[in-house]
Amino acid sequence: MKTLKIIFFAFFLSLSFTSFSQELKPLKTWKETVDTSKRENKKIMLVITASEWCKPCIKMKKKVFSDVNFINKVNEEYVLYILNYPNPIIIDSPVFIESERFVEKYKSNALPSIFIVDSDENLIKTIKKVTSLKKVMQQLEVL
Repeated sequence: MKTLKIIFFAFFLSLSFTSFSQELKPLKTWKETVDTSKRENKKIMLVITASEWCKPCIKMKKKVFSDVNFINKVNEEYVLYILNYPNPIIIDSPVFIESERFVEKYKSNALPSIFIVDSDENLIKTIKKVTSLKKVMQQLEVL
């Protein structure tokens, strides 16, 4: 009986480590993201955030981006690219310049912003209410 308890304990412990090791896998460059999207026939999830200092961005990171179901869905169905504004924002920094191009192209001035785009960089959907896991998952389900 003691051996059986140890086996069950080890099994559940391994499950908990598996769930903690789940993480989002963003790519490093936009070109790499687009190329991977085309090669794998996946949509792109573009995230513009400031996860160090923007309160809604911090909330999104904590409530949405750390959820195992969200992580699994994104890793399986999307190619992820994240632009994260540093603090302080430096106007001529590569992150700022690149994000401004996306903000202008996809018509959003909110932080955080999540855009779903195709491999030709056409906007499919702008995800709304990005600090609510339930609302984000509902919007991703209809794509």
